[in-house]
Amino acid sequence: MADRTPQTVFLEYGGRTHEHDWPLTEVLAYQMAKGLVRQASQPGPASWYRPPEADDEADATPGPPAPLTRELPPHRNATKADWVGFAVRTTGISVDEADAMTKADLIERFGG
Repeated sequence: MADRTPQTVFLEYGGRTHEHDWPLTEVLAYQMAKGLVRQASQPGPASWYRPPEADDEADATPGPPAPLTRELPPHRNATKADWVGFAVRTTGISVDEADAMTKADLIERFGG
């Protein structure tokens, strides 16, 4: 018999970390593909992981942006949302700017 323990995952968006049920809703999965939401933990039993909390407001101020990653581009058959997310995560382009491009433009510009 399969384990029916509720699963949760932590996601980062809006400058904070939020706990969500696993599997994700279609909306959250789409937002992750576009780079609007970042997965901060692997799925696990409910309340199994607690991200570190800032001691005071000074610690909560954002630091310099994280270095750009060396991620391989999605396959040419991937969805446009996957290509938008790839462009946002790896180049720092805004979501709006990437979303305004066609899939062919995204592949040509960021497909390597």
